[in-house]
Amino acid sequence: MEQQTTRRRRRETAETPIKYGVGGWLAKPPRDPITALHFVGRGFEIALDPAMNEFRIGRAFPPDVDVHVPFGIVSRQHATLRRDGEGLRVSDGGSQNGTSTAYLNEQRTWRHIANQEGPKLHAGDRLYLGSIQARALDDRGRQLVELLSRWMPRENYRAVDAAVEAILVQRPLVLNDTRAKYVEELARGIHALSDRREFPFTVIEKPPGLPRTFDKVFTRAGCGVVFIDLWKTPKLPRRFLEALLSKHYHLWPMFVGHTEELDLDLRVALSRGQHVPHYQPIEISFPEEVRERFCQENPIETPRPPARRRPARTSGRKPKLQKRDR
Repeated sequence: MEQQTTRRRRRETAETPIKYGVGGWLAKPPRDPITALHFVGRGFEIALDPAMNEFRIGRAFPPDVDVHVPFGIVSRQHATLRRDGEGLRVSDGGSQNGTSTAYLNEQRTWRHIANQEGPKLHAGDRLYLGSIQARALDDRGRQLVELLSRWMPRENYRAVDAAVEAILVQRPLVLNDTRAKYVEELARGIHALSDRREFPFTVIEKPPGLPRTFDKVFTRAGCGVVFIDLWKTPKLPRRFLEALLSKHYHLWPMFVGHTEELDLDLRVALSRGQHVPHYQPIEISFPEEVRERFCQENPIETPRPPARRRPARTSGRKPKLQKRDR
């Protein structure tokens, strides 16, 4: 009887997008059209007009090309991008250094043959123009890059791009800071811009120890984000962590921690999950508005200097000197 109910539950959750459930496959929302090429490690992006169906990209300037890429390794008319639904079809224009694409969650790259269209490029995939790497982004991806650029150290473009890729792949995130109250705002922003935005955001202050208890918690958080403060509970129970990382619940954990000891314990714990080999640390640098709010809510009290002791009052007469015996 239990096997039949489990199979029926899995069949129902696989066919319909679930908000609360266990054991179902994560139903991703529909993809949005690509609106920009974000150059990895460079800190800038080039917008793609949604009204245009074909883009000629290269080192040349308009009107020879539609998208100007300011790098010497890129040919004058390097490649052509053509819209196909929400994605792009890439064809190399006979460039000297070649064109290739790398897809999300895949290590291999697809090298394009001159004047032949390759597979479709979706939002999150990477496009290589020679050795120049660009990531195709939709509107939510561009908002995600802007959000991380505000919350992470300035001009650290490679760290921002690594965080963007980890969020697109949905690796476990470790937000390196001690103020979980304010870092939770960043975690909710990431959740709102991710593929799991239709699923709940659950904050666990104290992880339960009994399997029945955290099974109820994970069932309510089905396929959503679980936010845990490691400063309150640096040692997570083994069974709790294994259930959190299991494929049965399809959860996306986000942790708040900072020290090397916490990172080491978390790395050992995450290595036990077979489908989660590593996690992504994200350095936090508060934006100006969050920093001002933090200073207002946590004012620094300057210690008062100790009061000076007044000397004891004496009479106006000078003390008489005693004569010494000769």
